[in-house]
Amino acid sequence: MFLKVNICQFFMHIQNLFSLSDNLIDKTDLNFECVYYYLPPKFSKDLEGSVVFSVMTTLDKYYNMRKIPVEIGYQHNNLIREIIKNARWHGGSRDNHPTYLGLFFNSKKFIMGCYDGGDYFKREDIKEIWENKGELREFHKDEGPIGQHFGYSYFKYKLDEIRIDTEEGVFYGIVGINSYLEKSGLLDR
Repeated sequence: MFLKVNICQFFMHIQNLFSLSDNLIDKTDLNFECVYYYLPPKFSKDLEGSVVFSVMTTLDKYYNMRKIPVEIGYQHNNLIREIIKNARWHGGSRDNHPTYLGLFFNSKKFIMGCYDGGDYFKREDIKEIWENKGELREFHKDEGPIGQHFGYSYFKYKLDEIRIDTEEGVFYGIVGINSYLEKSGLLDR
């Protein structure tokens, strides 16, 4: 049995989900390229790896054409992987919801948006903590090697900004290219 999908409606749904509304993202330069990924509920680690590789390659090729002296995607592979892994292990994906990843990029920054169908990022208290890079108050229990806060600590360090859309439940991680190059010693301050 095949599922019949209206691709236009599906695409409109994803675009609306990742609206990048004015209150979330500084849109002084709105000329973003966009790539969207769909990961089915309970997606495999192999699919996770394929999406990470695709995002890395997309960013590397895009910034390479703009003469950025470092492979931006490769340098952020752990960040990309952690965003997707968190959706798989902690988010709604494990509860039978699909995960959507939106990649938005231009010459000044790249943004990764992730929606996993869960309710965690719909909470105002969570928005406050994450956007201000505060201390987490809730922790996962009995999940083995995950839930050790590596991802959150990594996000706080690697992302210039974190934005949460509580209406849709979308996490956005923002990396400024010049900021990254400065941190890496590749751009004069």
